[in-house]
Amino acid sequence: GDSMDMLYPPGTILECVRYHGREPVPTGKRVIVQRTRKDGQLEATVKELYRGEDGVEWLVPRSHNPAHRAFRGDQPDSPEISRVEIIAVVVSSIRPE
Repeated sequence: GDSMDMLYPPGTILECVRYHGREPVPTGKRVIVQRTRKDGQLEATVKELYRGEDGVEWLVPRSHNPAHRAFRGDQPDSPEISRVEIIAVVVSSIRPE
């Protein structure tokens, strides 16, 4: 999708490492977020992690599309979502020429 098109144009390949939650992810890192829907379906997306002064983690799109909005990393952002979890951290990207 286009939720991170400012950083990752279409066709970009991301290399990620699994995140197990042992250490906090530094603010500003790009992460893979898995959201579990109440019907059991999973959806994955890449977002930039931002931790506010109050400690709340936000998952922020970097998109030209205004339909994409930041959402909290510690709670579902819609009634259809039952769980939000960071499952990986982006370590590199390969962009098409």
